[in-house]
Amino acid sequence: MKNLLFLLCFTFISTTVKAQSDDIERPSVGFNVGPTLSNIRGNEAADKNKYAFNFMAGVSFEHPVSRQFSILANINYERKTFKQDIVFDGFQGNFDPIVDPAFQTGEITFRGTLHYITIPLDIRYYIGESKKIFINAGPYASVFIDDSYTLDGDKTTDGDSEANFKTMDFGINLGIGTKFALSQTQALSVELRHNYGLTDISDMKHINENKVKTNAFNLIVNWSFQL
Repeated sequence: MKNLLFLLCFTFISTTVKAQSDDIERPSVGFNVGPTLSNIRGNEAADKNKYAFNFMAGVSFEHPVSRQFSILANINYERKTFKQDIVFDGFQGNFDPIVDPAFQTGEITFRGTLHYITIPLDIRYYIGESKKIFINAGPYASVFIDDSYTLDGDKTTDGDSEANFKTMDFGINLGIGTKFALSQTQALSVELRHNYGLTDISDMKHINENKVKTNAFNLIVNWSFQL
């Protein structure tokens, strides 16, 4: 993580100097926010879960290195949520006239949320002279900070973070979006990004020894301004 932060600082300084001497845009910083659609995958238990919505928010740093290419980094607080609808039958087919049937059978929705600080480092390419459409790709590193769970919207308990999940998650991301100029120095962009986890995030014993990995989609709205 220290090496990644050092790389971001070095890139910022070097590309700022280059941008001032070449005919390209100046570096920019911005604020981003948007919904996430995420899930976990891997072992038998993880694959029973479904995608669920939550949100992410953070800051961006973009450093042009040519007219079409730039280096993009984010520091985001991201909530990766998954859910499972659990059907239960308390009376196992035997009706109890004393107990309300509503308490003998039903369905509950379990939601788990993993809280991360995510730092992607991407190469962005602007398509055409107008540069309104872009694509970007690169690796990301996520620092796990907490987990929480609900049943039918009611918070049950915070998880045992240290026992259940590893501190770091690594993966790759791919995004496509569009960018609009608000003024000579400000811009608004909208990006659809896919984050594909590559490493095992679980510290628990797995079913059939399969690993647990993350998968998430972000719809990112970013407001940026040149330095």
